Amino acid sequence: MKNNRDAGFVFIKLDNNNAYNRYLDTIKQFIDNNPIGQTVIFNSYNDRINTNNIPILHLSHAKFFYGDLFLFELGGAILSKNFTNINKRYLYVHTVPWLESPASGYSSWKDVYESDNLEFIAANQQIYDLYEICWKKPIGISENFTYEELSKIIL
Repeated sequence: MKNNRDAGFVFIKLDNNNAYNRYLDTIKQFIDNNPIGQTVIFNSYNDRINTNNIPILHLSHAKFFYGDLFLFELGGAILSKNFTNINKRYLYVHTVPWLESPASGYSSWKDVYESDNLEFIAANQQIYDLYEICWKKPIGISENFTYEELSKIIL
């Protein structure tokens, strides 16, 4: 990743579990390896005790951020769709939400997923294949969302 990259990580909710531990460890490594850039978490609800000394701002501040956004939930993709200051949005996809909520209709998903500045990072090969067939080819696979995996994809 560029040494001066500004990156925001959007979590609607930060839970106190292993998945979020892994995300925060990766973000901390991102900060350590990107000392010149600004890195912040945007969040509206935090149930964590330790946040690894990562700056956290309320989710409403994300619309004023300049840089790249990493998204982990569909809500983050919907929320950030019209943010004008964002260079690139990266959605870490680990589910197929249109199968869980088929009543939404294709046009609803098309409005969210077919955006020029949105890229997918798949959690596994199956998700990669589904997104490639249904929307567009993900830029890579990151099974554990580690810094090493992320840097290979984004660099």
